[in-house]
Amino acid sequence: PNIEIQDPKITKFGNYWFITYTGGVLRTADFFSWQLVSIGATNKYKQITAPSLIHDSDKLMMSFSSYDAKGNYDAYIAPFNYDTSKPNLKKALKLQGLHNVNAVDIYKGARKYYALYTKNKKGSGKIFIATAKKITGKYSTIRKITPPTGMYYYAPTFLQNQASKIIGIMYS
Repeated sequence: PNIEIQDPKITKFGNYWFITYTGGVLRTADFFSWQLVSIGATNKYKQITAPSLIHDSDKLMMSFSSYDAKGNYDAYIAPFNYDTSKPNLKKALKLQGLHNVNAVDIYKGARKYYALYTKNKKGSGKIFIATAKKITGKYSTIRKITPPTGMYYYAPTFLQNQASKIIGIMYS
């Protein structure tokens, strides 16, 4: 569709391709007809920022970041409804060990989960990689990628092949 989106990520699950982006989801089976789903702000989540979908066993989960009334960002994970193309925000859980996160992507490895994220305050512009045994954490940072002077990294995502194996990372 002819719309402007920010922080997109594309995920295939079942019969559909989902494109998640800040504030919404696009769903298509054929790349000709599209369903546009808005993920509006709530009292708890002022804006759903840089969401991405994660295959967790036989279900989909959505990771995202959001800020509170004081402007503090945190990262969350919520069940994602395949039929409505919306996250169940009432069941969202904070990702433990990740603080001041303004963009996050989660990958389920063979033995642990990996979080790829950027920060809102201290550490802004750098990409961090963290691991945890559970999808909700507690995540521990294992690597930091610092951009060259004058550069700023944002909204990192894992690049995966058809077998859902990581082949790299992509970022703005």
